[in-house]
Amino acid sequence: MPNDSNSSSSSPGRDTIVVSMLGPCPFPKDHPQYANWLRLGRLGAELQARMNARRLERAASASSSEEMLRLLIEDAVECFDLLVEAALVSVENYEDVEPYKQMLVEGSKRVIASSRLERTPTSTLRVRLVQRVEHWTAEALKRARQAEEETQETSDNLGSKQGTDLAWQDVRLRFTSEFQVQVTIRDRVEPPKGYEEMGFADRRTKKPNFAWQALLELARQDGKLESRPRSCGWAKDWAGVEKRMEEARKTLRERFQIGADPLPLVKKDETNAAGGYEAVFRIEPPSPLDVDL
Repeated sequence: MPNDSNSSSSSPGRDTIVVSMLGPCPFPKDHPQYANWLRLGRLGAELQARMNARRLERAASASSSEEMLRLLIEDAVECFDLLVEAALVSVENYEDVEPYKQMLVEGSKRVIASSRLERTPTSTLRVRLVQRVEHWTAEALKRARQAEEETQETSDNLGSKQGTDLAWQDVRLRFTSEFQVQVTIRDRVEPPKGYEEMGFADRRTKKPNFAWQALLELARQDGKLESRPRSCGWAKDWAGVEKRMEEARKTLRERFQIGADPLPLVKKDETNAAGGYEAVFRIEPPSPLDVDL
């Protein structure tokens, strides 16, 4: 759940057995997934309280120690299932599957270690949890596959919906915040999309990648980037700027399925004293009136 650097009080029950199986929150407060992780913390606290209540109730009504053991195993597996199902929201592509599976494996170990069954035969619990880990791994792979198919379908259909003569001049990108952009293609205005949906998430941190940051700076410069901005964290020098532009160019081409160069390098000449990169499409920075939708 949220780590100490984020928040230790805003996630109820963060020290409970069920919640601890997820480990510390990997997202900063300004990340779109942070709210989902907090929600998992609250869900975990709720599940823990319910499990404790049922344990007390069943301890008084169980007819034998064997029945009590069976009920405890059912409780542990049920809580595991509910929590890891909620955590599926973190899987958005194939790169997210491995971290999710690692969470499943580590979580199942914590369930066994903290279930107070470690001194009793745990083969049944272990077998059940191994099966559930494989089940939820398959669900994560299915989710990643469906997301990939939806992205491909969107790309395949984009040209047919707008016509085969779609050009960058038909595209407008308007940042509604540092994390979202609204796309307009000709007269069709799309709902705001996050950087992850647009393909600009860092695979490791899940934060906006450097190419996204470069696009945001490009928007702030009215679509022209003539030099490396001061206090720029996404490029150390002009070679870094060129790398970011190439990354942004690749992602935009994949997203819009337009073969032409969206970010050409305009060389210095008698009509252009500065040179640099200039967006062929229209790009606009966030307005002070914009809020995340």
